[in-house]
Amino acid sequence: MVAGGILRTPSPASGCLPGITRALILDELAPALGLRANEEEMPVTSAFREAHEVFLSNSIGGVVPVAEVEPTAWRRTAHGDVTASLQKAYGDLLARECGTE
Repeated sequence: MVAGGILRTPSPASGCLPGITRALILDELAPALGLRANEEEMPVTSAFREAHEVFLSNSIGGVVPVAEVEPTAWRRTAHGDVTASLQKAYGDLLARECGTE
């Protein structure tokens, strides 16, 4: 999620899978876009109240914006600038790595 201009993610100790796409976002894409990223304890109910953007990531879908997490917890009608920037950066990386640029 993005809150206060910072990319925030739960640590793998919380049950979050330390996947390849997640690592690319945290270690390569976010820093290249000038985004600060923190792994932290994130109580779900309070974390979503602070979120400006929420997205999921995986190797198949890339960066996928989330519009709703339980109607009373969090809802947005469109994804934000950070999510869009990460989607583009991920797509560009795949194009470079796969030779389809």
